[in-house]
Amino acid sequence: MIEHLTLKSFRKFQEFSIALKAGNILVGPNNAGKSSILDALRLLEACFRYTTNKTPVMMSAPGHGVVAGYEIPDTAFPFSMANATYNYTDDPAILTFQHANGTTAIIHFDPQSNTKFFVEGSTARLSTGAKFRSAFPVDFVLIPTLSPLEPDEQLVRDETVRRNAGNRLASRVLRNIWYRRTDSEFDEFAREIASAWTGIEIKKPELQRAEDRTFLRMYYAENRIDREVQWSGFGFQAWLQIQTHIRRATENSILVIDEPDVYLHPDLQRRLLSDIRTRFPQYVMATHAIEIINEADAGEIVAINNRQKSARRVRTDEDYQSVYRYIGSGENAAFARLAKAKKVIFVEGEDGRLLRRFASRLGFSALAQAESVPIVRLGDFSDLKRATSAVSALGRILQMDIQIACVFDRGYRSDLEIDEFLSDQPAENMQCFILPRNEIENFLLVSGALHRAVLHRMGERKAAALLPDGAIDILLNDAVSELRHLVEGQMIGHAIRYAKRVDQGIDEGAIAGSVVRKLSGAWDDLGKSCGLVPGKETFSMLLGMLRGRHGVSISDTSVIDAMQRSDFDPDLVRILRELNAFCEEAQEK
Repeated sequence: MIEHLTLKSFRKFQEFSIALKAGNILVGPNNAGKSSILDALRLLEACFRYTTNKTPVMMSAPGHGVVAGYEIPDTAFPFSMANATYNYTDDPAILTFQHANGTTAIIHFDPQSNTKFFVEGSTARLSTGAKFRSAFPVDFVLIPTLSPLEPDEQLVRDETVRRNAGNRLASRVLRNIWYRRTDSEFDEFAREIASAWTGIEIKKPELQRAEDRTFLRMYYAENRIDREVQWSGFGFQAWLQIQTHIRRATENSILVIDEPDVYLHPDLQRRLLSDIRTRFPQYVMATHAIEIINEADAGEIVAINNRQKSARRVRTDEDYQSVYRYIGSGENAAFARLAKAKKVIFVEGEDGRLLRRFASRLGFSALAQAESVPIVRLGDFSDLKRATSAVSALGRILQMDIQIACVFDRGYRSDLEIDEFLSDQPAENMQCFILPRNEIENFLLVSGALHRAVLHRMGERKAAALLPDGAIDILLNDAVSELRHLVEGQMIGHAIRYAKRVDQGIDEGAIAGSVVRKLSGAWDDLGKSCGLVPGKETFSMLLGMLRGRHGVSISDTSVIDAMQRSDFDPDLVRILRELNAFCEEAQEK
């Protein structure tokens, strides 16, 4: 995995650096420099491809002395290098890539001489091309610009397929690629296509002869009618190509993809992101799609601005709002899908991402994908009226019966307030669920899952020394203790406000005392107290303690991946099951 990229005097950047992680979703307006970063990775792939069957030579590299490497001709690059340098100057462009194993690959492009490519930091003598490549072990899957499929694709030689399978000519050999794959490989591909495109069955390419030429035809069945793939819309053709490309992944593969939202419906954008995470240990994507940004995990979004000297990771709600403004959209893209939907799920803030993650972990696939049901961001209880009014208006205008499911955090509300809210909702087209804990993040505060996530991150032997048994409980207790008075104050305030709304003559002291008595036993039970505290804040505090006290970083995704069935609150499982059934009904229709 590449951990750091530095660009000097390259394309849009005079000097720029970006720390890379497993997931890297580059966002920013046009001309911010996203494509320059992807082009740097494309150049690195081209340089490594050039080393195949070639032996490195000893050469002088400016600022690095004598190194073992290669002089790369311009013909080896995937695009013209005429505008490679910053502001078209004669200063050399220097691209530096740092690998997780400690080695560094450097591309030194000088407009006046051949490009030099070399690796530093390896303890081995890089005397062969194989040793050179193994010193910096990466493999790239580059998604090229997609094109419509050929109307008449001829059967070509294996070498032609191999040469074009990963470049912009891949659309011309798509049928050839799958004609050569095994039946089991194609069956797995066909299942993926069928799950993303309901009612469509893709069939393996078959030979057809006409006069002196041999063609390949690839049919798909829709409504029991066979059609050739070239007759389909471009969105379907693009999906076939993307799914073909991502199946080239290996254990060291880095995916590079530019603006998949140009080709894909929002539902498929989300699905693609899920597929990429499953198949690739690292990916770098540039996008303008709000749907992908909403689906991303915390820390995957990277804001690019060529006026700055480094990229910025997006982590907080304020950062997300800045991103929406920066890329020119503050609207939730899911609202645009309401006109096509028969059902919609409203959630608080960014809860939809974790909701789908939990559903995926439990095997509730209809909710995890939610392809036919938009999940729309909302505020809390008070914003429900606005949402239902919007859906009601759409129903009247479009003559559609839209059904609603709402999922709200419990917050600091009393049982009486929640019961009143639920009893006021109309039964015919609305379901409301209140999470049994303060926020959805509270369901991450599970000792066993947190411990397993740390073990996975650190390795069991190292974790045993740095994180003894009971350490997670100590951290959780410390976080809960720090927030106890905040929780008590908030719950007393909510109880008094609700009671006054019902009866102006209430005794505030009596209300406060009742709340404190009810909470007194909960603070002695870590499981109960972890459900009362603010989830986002507590989880953030816990991550900070893990980094500060034990030197380890985990994420909400890694915790969910470590959760076992017994770690899930039964009430959460019930809510997810009902939401999954809600989504399954939409698929059936």
